[in-house]
Amino acid sequence: MNNFNIELQNTEDLRSLRNQITRELNRRTKVLRNQLKVTIQEGDRVTIDHPKTDGKVLIVRKMKIKRADVVEEGNTFNRFTVPITMLQKLLK
Repeated sequence: MNNFNIELQNTEDLRSLRNQITRELNRRTKVLRNQLKVTIQEGDRVTIDHPKTDGKVLIVRKMKIKRADVVEEGNTFNRFTVPITMLQKLLK
């Protein structure tokens, strides 16, 4: 990366830079989400990248536009709605 001294930039340049960064991060998240939606289907076994569900195997019940409903394997009362980008598919 270039030598970019952020302290020397005016407020308008910093806002523009922030907007560019936000747009790029949103674009990358959307691409990742679309890739995962193709590979993860309802009924697949997954884990979630989050400490609350560490080591738990979950089953995808419903895929929504940006989120998925998952239930714990063997205990369908533990239901979570999580962002698709947090899902990690398990091999069968």
